[in-house]
Amino acid sequence: MRLRMQKMQVAAPIKIVFAVMSGEQRPRSDRKFLQFETRWRGRKLQMGESVTFQAPDRISYRWTMGPLLEVREEVMLEETGAEKTVMTFVGRFEPPKGVVGWFRGATVVRRVLDRFVHNYIAEGKLSAEALFVRVGVAPIA
Repeated sequence: MRLRMQKMQVAAPIKIVFAVMSGEQRPRSDRKFLQFETRWRGRKLQMGESVTFQAPDRISYRWTMGPLLEVREEVMLEETGAEKTVMTFVGRFEPPKGVVGWFRGATVVRRVLDRFVHNYIAEGKLSAEALFVRVGVAPIA
């Protein structure tokens, strides 16, 4: 099941946006495995994901642990000017099995994931723009 494609214009160079979205100025490797805990509807969820960096314009995520195992997401970056970048998110997930699972995926899960992604890329946008205002130059590749 596809998630909603989301685009956001960022007033910062692609290298700064990549550094912010990857969490590192220069990722030490092409792949990172993350484990973290999040809360949803009062429950703690153990989450895990494999993150693949393709500098300077793509970060791919694959969930390895959590309530939905078949979740694949990608953030693509496109430089649209000297100090402007478009951040595009695409993703998909496999809903739980059966008619009820498919219906819950289409009506609840997709909406929750879309909202989470919107907040994630909006935070990335604000952080990248704030970093660019502070430093005024893109990190060296």
